[in-house]
Parts: sequence; C-alpha cells; structure tokens
Amino acid sequence: MLSTILLWAKLFSIEQIRYENEFPISFSAALSYISSHPDANIRLKHKGIDSCLSWSIVFSELIRYDTIQDYFEVSALKTLYIQYGKDYADFSIGNFK
Repeated sequence: MLSTILLWAKLFSIEQIRYENEFPISFSAALSYISSHPDANIRLKHKGIDSCLSWSIVFSELIRYDTIQDYFEVSALKTLYIQYGKDYADFSIGNFK
C-alpha cells in the first residue's frame, strides 16, 4: 500500500521550474520591466488589487511574451532571407534592433 502511494506521489509530483535557468534573458528582461515600474504598486494598491498576485501573473506573461516575440522575429527573418536573399533580410532582431 505504501509503495503504491509513493508511486502515485512520484508520478503526479510537480517539479519546481527555475525560470531564471530556463529563460535567463526573458527572466532578466521581466525583472527589469517590473523594477522600472515602481509606481504600479501604488496604483494597484489604490484600486484594491494585490500587487504580489498581479506581478506574479504579469511576470510569467512577460517571460512568455519575450520568448514568443523572439521566435517570431527569428522565423520572419529566416523566411525573408530564404525568399528574398541577404539584401532584403539584412536587419537585426532582439536587443540589437
């Protein structure tokens, strides 16, 4: 019985994701965004919104957005390069736009 419980616990356990290791650039960008908006905490509190809860939602979305944005920028650049050549697709993406 105990071995069955331990097996089920192992199968359905959730490993903690270390976002700073999985998405180091996006993680840093999200931290930078949050620290550049200190007045948001005051506005959230004024509206009766828990700033910790709000930032936890915003933070995860910022990480995903940065990753998705990078994917689409790289994909667009590759497509333009393949279809029209290096003269047409000679532009920077990411932080060097």
